[in-house]
Amino acid sequence: MSHRLKILHIEDVPSDAELVERTLKQAGMVFNKLVVDTKADYTRALTEFQPDIILSDHSLPAFNSFEALKILKQTGSNIPFILITSTISEEFAVNVMREGASDYILKDRLQRLPSAITNSLEKHQSTAERQIYLNKIVASEALFTKAESIAEFGTWRIDFANNVTNWSAGTYLLLGYKPGEVEPSYENFTRNIHPEDKNEVEICFKNAVSNLQSTEAECRIINKDGTIRHVRSQFEFEVNAKGEAAYINGFNQDITRSKLAQLEIRKNIEDLNKITIDLVKRNNDLEQFTYIVSHNLRAPVANIIGLSNILSDDDFEEEQEVKAALATSIGILDQTVIDLNHILQAGNQVNEKNEPVFFQSLVEDIKESLDSVIKNENVTIAFNFAVPCNIKSYLYSIFYNLIINSIKFNRPGVDPVISISTHCTGNELEIRFKDNGKGIAEKDLKSIFGLYKRFDTSTEGKGMGLFMVKMQAENLGGKISVQSEYGSGTTFIITFPGFRCTH
Repeated sequence: MSHRLKILHIEDVPSDAELVERTLKQAGMVFNKLVVDTKADYTRALTEFQPDIILSDHSLPAFNSFEALKILKQTGSNIPFILITSTISEEFAVNVMREGASDYILKDRLQRLPSAITNSLEKHQSTAERQIYLNKIVASEALFTKAESIAEFGTWRIDFANNVTNWSAGTYLLLGYKPGEVEPSYENFTRNIHPEDKNEVEICFKNAVSNLQSTEAECRIINKDGTIRHVRSQFEFEVNAKGEAAYINGFNQDITRSKLAQLEIRKNIEDLNKITIDLVKRNNDLEQFTYIVSHNLRAPVANIIGLSNILSDDDFEEEQEVKAALATSIGILDQTVIDLNHILQAGNQVNEKNEPVFFQSLVEDIKESLDSVIKNENVTIAFNFAVPCNIKSYLYSIFYNLIINSIKFNRPGVDPVISISTHCTGNELEIRFKDNGKGIAEKDLKSIFGLYKRFDTSTEGKGMGLFMVKMQAENLGGKISVQSEYGSGTTFIITFPGFRCTH
C-alpha cells in the first residue's frame, strides 16, 4: 500500500477489537483503525474517516451486519466488507455474501484475516481498475459514435473464419437504420445499393476479394426511407499465415453533399458554356448587322445624299439620269431594310408554337411551289423520311432554301438530283440534303454560311440563303454542317439533339 491502511471496525466488545488489531500487527500490516458500535457513528465514519476496508461483527445491540451493508450500498461505495463473527451457518454465509460482503472470518480463526483483507483489497483494486477501463471504453465508443454521426461515416468488418460481419453505429445510420435493427451482412448492405450501381459494385468487390487488393469505390444507396445517398467505400484485407483473406476492414463515407455540389457546379459550367456560346453567336450576329449598317446601308444612303445635292444644283441639266440613279439607290436601300427585317424575324419567330410537321408533306408543298423550275431544269427530288418531326418554325424555309440552292448550282449538262433523308439515333435527329451539283471549293467551305457570301457569280443571288438556313437551324437548337468536293456535289447535314422521335 502507498499509504497507511484505514480500517473501520464495527465491534461492541473491546477485547474482540483488540484481538483483531493484535492479529493484524503480528502479520506486519500498517494501518489506522477506527472502532464504532452504533449506526450513527458508522454512518458518520463512512464519510469522515473514509475507510479502505470495513470489518464487522454480525450482531450489535443497535444494528447488525446486514444493516451495515445496506447503509454502505446507499452511499454508492463498493468498499470491501469482511464479516467477523463467532458462528455462522452455511445459509447465513450465502446470504451475507449475496448482500455484498467480500468475505467472512470466524473469530476463532483470525489468522486468516490478514490474507482475507489483502485479497479483498486486491480484488477491489482490480474491480475498480476494470471499471475505469470499461468506462473509458464506453466513453470512447460514445465519442466515436458521435464522430461518425457528425462526419457522416461508418465502419464495418467481415470475419471470414467465423462468417461474422460487424457494422458500427455510423454504418447503420448511413442506411437509415437504428443500430441492431437489421443483421449486419454483405447481403443486407448490397440490398440497399441503387439498382443501376449494384452490378458494378458487386464485380468490384469480387475482384478485390480475389486479388486481396485494397479498393475504393463510389455508389448510390437507397436507405430505409427511400432517400438516395452517394457513398464512397474503402476497404482493405488482413491475411492469415496462409496468405488467405482473414478479415476485411471497411470504411463508408457519405459524400452526398460534395457529390450534389459537384453536379451543381457541372450544371453551372454547362449553363455558362451555353451562355458563352449564345454570346458568341450574338456577337457574330452583331458583326453581321454592323457590316450591313456600315456597308449595305451606308453606301446607298451616301449615294442618295450625293444625288440629292446634285438635284439641288440649279445649273444641273441631266435630271432624268440622276433620278434614275436615285431610284436605284433607294431600291438597294429598301432591299437591305427588307433583308434586315428577315433576319430580325428569324430571331423572333423561334417561340412559335410547335406543331407536328411531316417532312414528306413539306417537300411535296415545296415541289408544288417550284413546279415550273423543277420541270424546266428536269430536277429529281428523292426523299426517304423515317420519322415525322415536332418542329414547325423555319422548316419550310430551311428546306426551300437548300432545295433551291441545289437547283441553282447544278452542273451544266447534268440533271439535278436531290436526295433528302432523315436518320434518328437515340435522341438525335439528322436531316441530310445531298445533291449532284457543282460542289464547293475547299477554301470556301469555312465561310459558306456568312452573310452576303457568294463564291459563284454565274447565277443571281445575294448570299443570304445559307446564312438564313444556319440562323434558323441554330434558333431551333440545331446545327448545320457541309461536306463537299468541287465538281462532285454537296451534302448539307442538319442535326437536332435532344429530339424526341416518334415512329
